[in-house]
Amino acid sequence: MALFCAGCSVALNFYECRVDQDCAGRAVAGVPGKMACTADHLCVNRLCEEEPVGVNGTEPYATVAGLFRLSGASSEKDSARANAMLLGASEVNSTLAGAQIRVFLCDTAGDPKLAEQALSEAVVDHGAVAVVGPSSSSEMQALVSTILPENVLVVSPSATSREITGLADSNLIWRTAVSDSLQSEVLAQQAMSYASATAPVVDVLYVDDVYGRDLKSDFVEAYCAPSRKELAFPVGDFSSELDQLASLQDPSTLNIELLVADADAPALIQSVAGNAAFARTQFLMTDAAKVPEIFSWADPTNADQVAVFERLLGTGPTVSMLPVYNAFQSTYQSRFGIVPTDVAYVANTYDAFYAVAIAVGAVLTCSDCNTQPNGTNLSQMMARMAVPGGTLIDVGPVSYGSAVGILADPTTAGIDLSGVSGPIDFDAHGDVLAPFEVWSVTADDPGAPLHFVTLDQVNPLAAGQPCSGSSL
Repeated sequence: MALFCAGCSVALNFYECRVDQDCAGRAVAGVPGKMACTADHLCVNRLCEEEPVGVNGTEPYATVAGLFRLSGASSEKDSARANAMLLGASEVNSTLAGAQIRVFLCDTAGDPKLAEQALSEAVVDHGAVAVVGPSSSSEMQALVSTILPENVLVVSPSATSREITGLADSNLIWRTAVSDSLQSEVLAQQAMSYASATAPVVDVLYVDDVYGRDLKSDFVEAYCAPSRKELAFPVGDFSSELDQLASLQDPSTLNIELLVADADAPALIQSVAGNAAFARTQFLMTDAAKVPEIFSWADPTNADQVAVFERLLGTGPTVSMLPVYNAFQSTYQSRFGIVPTDVAYVANTYDAFYAVAIAVGAVLTCSDCNTQPNGTNLSQMMARMAVPGGTLIDVGPVSYGSAVGILADPTTAGIDLSGVSGPIDFDAHGDVLAPFEVWSVTADDPGAPLHFVTLDQVNPLAAGQPCSGSSL
């Protein structure tokens, strides 16, 4: 007996843990999440929150995960987007119409491998049937190998690479953000508007990931003349390439620099502002740069620092001009203390959540469906949200129950969904077509705080090709 017990003692030593507290010392520096003990007595890193948000015990309910960069360089803007999802969940669940939505937020830190882990954790451990996110195009591409076998619906509010359109995704990937293939046309139009010259000199400094590479290529294709220089920089380190760009500046001509960056955008524009070589340069930036941090470093009383923003134009997603946006902005700003238009794709995140919630509610309440939500039946519901001649529906708590009821009835044509970011007109690829805004940074008075301002809203499909002679 003694020998037998000794053997048991040795066997027990192979357990890494019995409770979560046993894993406390196994966390890896720089990796988000929390160490936890599995049923197999192994310590693993959990990227999703332990407790869900949004369910009050009412049946039926379904689980939806949010994949956001809640830590790292993009955490501030992704937290603003995640808050839009949480607002939508609280509204849907307060209506008690259709179905309850249980939400788990998961932190990807912007790492494609962590995004894969977060998706698997959300689906396998928490039973997620749909996902809002991820935020970046590189994360989205990494998820395809998990999305298909798990048959989970994924709706991204901000992954804009044109490559996502052509993914073999079995109609499981949808977006409420417009493809960069259209954003590049608006950027080219803006470059042309800087001068009377047919094609001013343009350089492109871009982050070397799928977002940066695709936007650079799309811009170069849309622009009317060859770019002078195209420089790629690794995430987190643009110093060498920026020095090369500075050496190209020619004070005798108009220099335009397209800066394509995501998490590096605020540091990039700050570095540009401190470099005398760019004192007369005009700048273009993209959707990912529209975050308050892009000007939070600047002293509004410092004329040299403010001057760089007078020579800066950006493009990004627009918001609806209809009352549906005003209602969302009022509630969001009251709850979270920021204006949603100060961070690109906050409105698109709210729309992505509502599209998912309506699809989930329709499947759960459909009398003829006789099944639980999965990627296949949810994508079928998504396809019925952009039906010409369908019932007009605004996202939000007021119309949620009506939208669910219409989609749950297979005899109806479907709905024509209008979001706080604008019309949600999904095409055959699950992409949307919507206008872009042209934004800048300004102050109401000398020395007053800097803030974003919308200069124009541009429909790239209506504006014509940049070299066609049309103007904005």
